[in-house]
Amino acid sequence: MFDRSSSRPLAAGFALLAALAAPIVTVASDVLTQFRLSRPAAETHVFDSVWNDGLGYFGGVRTFKALSADARAAAITGAAAFARAYCETDAFRTRYAKQRETSRPAPLPPLKSWAESQAEQKAQFEKSLADMRANSAKATPEIRKMLEETADSLVKQQQAMDKDAALQAQMKKGHEMANELKQQNWAKSVKEFEQKYPENPNALIATRLREFLAMSADVPATAELVERDGKLRFVDRKLEGKSYAWKQLFRAGKPAVDAARAAATDWLTALEGTR
Repeated sequence: MFDRSSSRPLAAGFALLAALAAPIVTVASDVLTQFRLSRPAAETHVFDSVWNDGLGYFGGVRTFKALSADARAAAITGAAAFARAYCETDAFRTRYAKQRETSRPAPLPPLKSWAESQAEQKAQFEKSLADMRANSAKATPEIRKMLEETADSLVKQQQAMDKDAALQAQMKKGHEMANELKQQNWAKSVKEFEQKYPENPNALIATRLREFLAMSADVPATAELVERDGKLRFVDRKLEGKSYAWKQLFRAGKPAVDAARAAATDWLTALEGTR
């Protein structure tokens, strides 16, 4: 069976609560001292675990590993209380609003109309011709003749294209379709951002809590493991295929997981009641 006193690393992968797997046992000031964390550092870990898909990391792993199963559960309960208290502050909401503003998709640059695009292309074409003719004046007679013929040929091709109404209509349609696609892609990115990072941070916190509850729903109290390639592996292939975060829940122990789930459920219930 798995030895929970093993020296193997114990990462805090408890989604929103898992990011706090090693912080708080009693009141905040005592706990932060115990785990050698400053309040700003602890708050940053909480914020990051909310913003970054619940993949935050909270220090104090060795201290957490040294705790008994019951003490770990108490630490998780304290961690959740600290996280919840901070997420209810104006400081957290202000930080969230600033992060959201700096992370949102950049405004869509002005799109050129067909007429503007044509004028720009014409200017570029004329500049290229002028450069070619300027270079031909410095070239040998043979090279000069070749460049002048090339320039004359390009002019004739451009004139023919300008007179081809069907081609011009097709090119205009392609330009307008490209502009429309740019607008659609930008609108899609804005919509996805708004959905992923809603204006109200409580909505994102609730999402993180649901993610955690779904991920932690099937963590067993015990499971058979074997050592393979210098690492402990689950005998059950289904469990071995679980995510890294899920495996950290198992390593933390069922009491800690149950405490985290209880805190997450209570917090989520409160958030849903404020809608």
